[in-house]
Amino acid sequence: MRDDPLVGIDRAKSDFHGDNAYFDCEDVSKPKELEMFAWEAYKRGANVHFIAKPTQLEYMYKHHVEKKK
Repeated sequence: MRDDPLVGIDRAKSDFHGDNAYFDCEDVSKPKELEMFAWEAYKRGANVHFIAKPTQLEYMYKHHVEKKK
């Protein structure tokens, strides 16, 4: 992580939260969940790939989540 570019300014007034603040947002965590789901589905015999078949993976994941409820 890089250093704070606004050294000396009050943190409450600064918009800098560090580079890692972006890695915890929902936009980053969903692809991680999909990739892990693809690995587990592949282990169980499903012919799905995170990069090659993203639409099929999205459909399978959505179906899995609905079935789980």
